[in-house]
Amino acid sequence: GRPPLSNPGIGHIHFLAIWPWVDCWSPDRPHPYCTAPRAQAFPRKLFEILTNEPADIIGWTESGCSFIIKEMETFVMNILMKYFRHQKYSSFQRQLNLYGFRKVNKGPDAGAYAHKYFLRNRSELLSKVRRMPQASTSGGKLSV
Repeated sequence: GRPPLSNPGIGHIHFLAIWPWVDCWSPDRPHPYCTAPRAQAFPRKLFEILTNEPADIIGWTESGCSFIIKEMETFVMNILMKYFRHQKYSSFQRQLNLYGFRKVNKGPDAGAYAHKYFLRNRSELLSKVRRMPQASTSGGKLSV
């Protein structure tokens, strides 16, 4: 196992020489000993879309707690193809549902999609956006 992290007085460089898994903060190149969970592909791509694509097509709401698709046709024809290699909004919507996103029905963000861990400028929370467990479709029969 790993030795305890018990000496707060050690400098960061020396500390890394002893326990290299401590430096896990790079999202682009996670340290090989880092055990922090990595974000799944769908939330990573969605966050990338909201970061890189024009806000007049898809963007964060003013609160930063949800996002909204403003130009559906452009989103489906260009952005879905670019990031997910398909043009099926129903497939995108199904992924949102599988990952626990909910459509906002009231208030200033009505029509947007929200998830408690999918927030503007908070990419460190993406690993908490996980695909939700699905009920079995085996008709209730147990295989032996």
